[in-house]
Amino acid sequence: MKHSTYFFVLSIIMMGTLFASCDSTPKKTPDYVVPIYCDEDFEPIISTEAEVFEALNAPKGVIPCYSDEVTAVKMLLNDSVRLIVTSRRLTNSEKKMLLDTKKLVVREVLIAYDGIAIIVNKSNPDSLITVDNLKKIFMGQITDWNQLNPNSKLGKIQTVFNHPSSGTVQYVKDSICEGNALSSDLRALKTNKDVLEHVIATPNALGIIGVGWISNEKDSLQLSFSEKVSVMGITTASFPTNSNVSRPYPYSLKLRSYPFIREVYIVHTDPSLNTEFYFANFVAGERGQRIILKSGLLPATQVTRLVERKDHF
Repeated sequence: MKHSTYFFVLSIIMMGTLFASCDSTPKKTPDYVVPIYCDEDFEPIISTEAEVFEALNAPKGVIPCYSDEVTAVKMLLNDSVRLIVTSRRLTNSEKKMLLDTKKLVVREVLIAYDGIAIIVNKSNPDSLITVDNLKKIFMGQITDWNQLNPNSKLGKIQTVFNHPSSGTVQYVKDSICEGNALSSDLRALKTNKDVLEHVIATPNALGIIGVGWISNEKDSLQLSFSEKVSVMGITTASFPTNSNVSRPYPYSLKLRSYPFIREVYIVHTDPSLNTEFYFANFVAGERGQRIILKSGLLPATQVTRLVERKDHF
């Protein structure tokens, strides 16, 4: 029997070969090499952006320092650093404080849209879920896999996330649980890498992670994820089916069919046209946005197009 399957491919001009780097240690550097404090959620993206930027603009460069979002914002407000990456804009009161006390004007550049992915162990047969049931898991109202699937033998749902002060956890609290308290059964690990490794090793685990950590580097169109975990399909409907769920592919973020999307910002306060300014412009430019797409996120500033492709099998 011949079947037809339709899906959208998100493309951007001139997808290139990219390299990754990581440096989490703050260092004293010349003015043209500056530290950037980044929510650890975005380490896979910013490490690559920093390496490519430095290769193209040496001796200018940035030294990534990965932390949680609360620490990154605090560093900016204390003027200990003038370049950060977060999943939120500064509040008006924060901007006013910087202007009044430090005479610094905040510049915010939207660079990407990120999907909050829900991942489970590859052996877990339950890979579809509703938004309402996820909310109940996070709030402790659903605690066992058999409450989602009566035939499940996995037992207690072991929900894990990264640092309690990360942007991912704040998103779960504010946007998914609508400000309600999270269950005390949820387990905080240190990093997203820890979350990923825990889910890979634990059949009953459920992990909350930024999509950049599970992208498939071998897939130039970003139509698949890491083969080490299963990414749950999510729906706002009352019952999940293969036809009504969505996963955080770039095209799903583009179409707004995936329910858990957040913005990613570069925020800088340097008053002159120094490295902070040029790095923000680089990430928002064509080459930097190609890196964003290659990392599995949706570019925010470059024109993308949706192409419909029909497959027969």
